[in-house]
Amino acid sequence: MKKFKKIFLFIISFLLMFSLVILQFSIFIRFRLLNENFYVSTLEKNNYYKYLNENINTNFKTLSALSAIPESVFKDSISEQLIKTETTNNIKNAINFMVLKKDTTNNGIDLTEFEKNLSNNILNYAKANNIEINNNIQTQVKTVSTDTTNILNNHVNIFNINQVKKINQFIKFRDILNIIYNSVHWFLLMSIFLIGIIVTLNRRAPWRDLFWIGSSLISSGALILLPGILGFLFKVPYRLAIDISYIKEALKDFLSGYFYFSISSGLIMITLGILMLFVYFNISMKKRLNIKET
Repeated sequence: MKKFKKIFLFIISFLLMFSLVILQFSIFIRFRLLNENFYVSTLEKNNYYKYLNENINTNFKTLSALSAIPESVFKDSISEQLIKTETTNNIKNAINFMVLKKDTTNNGIDLTEFEKNLSNNILNYAKANNIEINNNIQTQVKTVSTDTTNILNNHVNIFNINQVKKINQFIKFRDILNIIYNSVHWFLLMSIFLIGIIVTLNRRAPWRDLFWIGSSLISSGALILLPGILGFLFKVPYRLAIDISYIKEALKDFLSGYFYFSISSGLIMITLGILMLFVYFNISMKKRLNIKET
């Protein structure tokens, strides 16, 4: 009977380990992978909007030198705050798509409005300064406007869902991710239920709960810790082959954030497990000593 009980406890402990791993993965999805605040705060920390705006202003400097129109006239067509707003909207819509809240994606800044603002600013300046906008200047404006809208369209759309939403494998991945995202409460209840079974089976020797639960915590913590350790060991965040520095830095910090979450979560669970085993062995040793003395 005792042998059967130990085998059953081992199975329950294994299931608890599995449940804790999925629970932690669900928490990771909610607080890292599909968390708007994580991405927005990371971009702000890296001054992403500032560098993107400076990249756009480089185009405006070129246009200013070619057309003899002050750079400020072009800069007024777009602002850092507008870039931030549209980038945030893109992130929000991409996450909403991933968690099945709505089947929409964001194409970034309203390019028609930007082109209209740029054209109006140039015309107003030309009118105020009696400058003739000839075909040559119009062509230059159109070229720089197109280059600028391409930069905005590519760099504001950090998560361009439109490119992958028609791929069946991606949609299947999205559906699986969404199931785990919405199952955090179920896996929490499952973990509590399995712990309850362990406690019930060890009701005559409750300190043994610490061994089985602690073992599950250490095993699940090690599995959770592994991706983060391997990620930094192989320098995955630093191997991105991207030429544009501010995009590369943002993606590096996204990946680092994933791996740090993995490492910190794993270490917390392993530490709790070790503490439980430490208490268990201390109690067991005292029990054995008491038996010998009697």
